[in-house]
Amino acid sequence: MKYTALLCAMAAIGLAACTQDELTDGTLPEGKYPLVINATGLQTATLDTRATVDGNWDGVNSVAVQVGDEVKEYFVDATTDPTKATLSNDADPFYWEAKTMTVSAWWPYGKTMPDVVVDADQSSKENFADNDFISAENQTVNFGDNPTLVFSHRTARVTVYLQVGNNITSLKDATVSLVGLTTEGGNPATITPCNSDENTFEALLRPQTISANVPFIQVVLDGETYSYGLAKDITLEANYRYAYTVTVSEQKNLVLTSCTISEWKDGERVETVTNYIDDGQGNYTIYTGAGLKAVADLISEGDYDINVKLDRDIDLTGVDWKTIKGYYRGTFDGQGHRITGLSINMEGEGFASLFSGIGENGTVKNLQLENVDYTGTDKSCGIATNNLGTITACSVTGTLTASDYVAGIVYDNIGTITACWFNGTLSASSSYGIVRNNSKLSAVPNGGVISACYWGGNAEMGVDTQTSGATTEATKVNDDESWQSAIDGMNAALSDNDYEWALGTDGQPVLKKK
Repeated sequence: MKYTALLCAMAAIGLAACTQDELTDGTLPEGKYPLVINATGLQTATLDTRATVDGNWDGVNSVAVQVGDEVKEYFVDATTDPTKATLSNDADPFYWEAKTMTVSAWWPYGKTMPDVVVDADQSSKENFADNDFISAENQTVNFGDNPTLVFSHRTARVTVYLQVGNNITSLKDATVSLVGLTTEGGNPATITPCNSDENTFEALLRPQTISANVPFIQVVLDGETYSYGLAKDITLEANYRYAYTVTVSEQKNLVLTSCTISEWKDGERVETVTNYIDDGQGNYTIYTGAGLKAVADLISEGDYDINVKLDRDIDLTGVDWKTIKGYYRGTFDGQGHRITGLSINMEGEGFASLFSGIGENGTVKNLQLENVDYTGTDKSCGIATNNLGTITACSVTGTLTASDYVAGIVYDNIGTITACWFNGTLSASSSYGIVRNNSKLSAVPNGGVISACYWGGNAEMGVDTQTSGATTEATKVNDDESWQSAIDGMNAALSDNDYEWALGTDGQPVLKKK
């Protein structure tokens, strides 16, 4: 490198020695003070590439510096602190001609600022880092006032985090591609990112708009291709980082639900979230509490046949929730997830329960309601007031309150309830750990069956009344007893189910994927 510490010291002394007599009308003596300038601004990120992509100047030997229409090659000294640099040219420098100058600079070096054209193959850390383009454009610097250029990245950085979803046991050997990209200026339509860490992939892109509802991220695992698109258009801007968490699951074509956007470094973040996805065929995937509330409202308005899956645990804290109206006839699959923060106050309005009724063809399964708080006019029930359908592998904990009756799972059961449990406080004139009435009716020939269900808490009875032909298996777990026996009993009844119960850290059952 041409620049020496001695020259830096001389330049600093020269700048300090300038007097007001030499600043006539803001001008300086021609050819006396060479332009030596600092460089900062590159933000650190996650990789240790010793390159500008991670805020490190060590890999840069020179940059282009422009004053007016003239461009010169300036050399980089980052020996003291690799996150900062000093730019100089001892052979043919620019000179200060006025107290204030407008300066631009860029890397990679060239007589003109290069277009942003990235490589299709960014699979190695070196290839990834080599696709960075940085610049400091038209910045004003002042003589004698620590003149500094603040650089920024001209590319957008995309980070993809993979995580295991349904029916996926391992992400070993998974590969990721970014597809459907702009080819403007000779850029590639597909980029292979750098596998920067376990299940983390990163790529640098020309700033562009990614359209909704078309593949953007593709994952290949065990010969299968999983495609992910966006719920809405997004513009990838220069000097920003876009982080996507991709859940690889049995559903191969999914919409990305969230994007964490930040400056290139980790910092203040803005998150845009899709609340739910409707595939147009009556199937809804839920990602947020607001999304669950919106879909619940659709059911209450008459869409009783839609199918619902929870993609993750759902927090309903602060959501104004009311009992879902009508008789639900679709499949509500919690996929082992929890709903927390569920508070229902139907005082003066009716029964408090998640569903008012589950129809003969309706199913609610693999769902955990945690620490609920229900208040009903005369009845409160954990899952439904009336059940003609199927409730499998569901649990309720928390407090249920009403004036007359409360039941941990259902008030009137005419369908089937299998491997469900309740534990909490029931407050009413009469309370039951599982159901109030279990009835066998000719109109529902397979109903009136309660199998392998358990309850804890203050209720003394699991079921109150049972009609002829109905069957009930409901067992109390006392406060001083382990839930392990209940888990064993429930799992024996879940041989055909995708989920089973396991002992959680709090000593109560939790759902686990088989």
